Amino acid sequence: LLIPYMADIMNANDSTAVSPISYQLEGPPGNAVFKLEWKNVGFYGEWDANNTYFNTTNFQLWIYQNTGIIEFRYGPNTIKSGSLLHFFGTGPLVLLGKDVAFDGSGWEGLWAVGGDPQNPSITPIPSGQQPLAEQTLTAEPESGTVYRFAPIAINTPEAIQNTELRIWPSPAS
Repeated sequence: LLIPYMADIMNANDSTAVSPISYQLEGPPGNAVFKLEWKNVGFYGEWDANNTYFNTTNFQLWIYQNTGIIEFRYGPNTIKSGSLLHFFGTGPLVLLGKDVAFDGSGWEGLWAVGGDPQNPSITPIPSGQQPLAEQTLTAEPESGTVYRFAPIAINTPEAIQNTELRIWPSPAS
């Protein structure tokens, strides 16, 4: 489950498509990067309350084929106060999950990126529990912010090298 920006987003215009969702695949097979972009999206909360689209944002999801790295990338936004736009608080809910059951019954792992967008923390969410307000970002990520998730090898045996070490002069410390 990859959620770079959880909010009720929508096209930021009543009659013209101004908020495209697009993708591209860059690089050779085996080393490709999948890039999914949401551009100039508006918010249902603002439209519902005021019938306006003054608040917009841009964000991307990048998936690297050969490394398993996932990046959430944030572009420019016109958001002054997020309290009208977000489910909890003033910033978006940003989630990364593993083996999530879409009926809401549970998951193997679910993590929220929350707190200060420039120095966020990652909080695990217990299986079956709904995310809490304190697990959201406190504001919008600044343009150029990238959250990078990289696989970590656990219990992987390291290759043992038979290397001879010589120190000169002797004695040495």
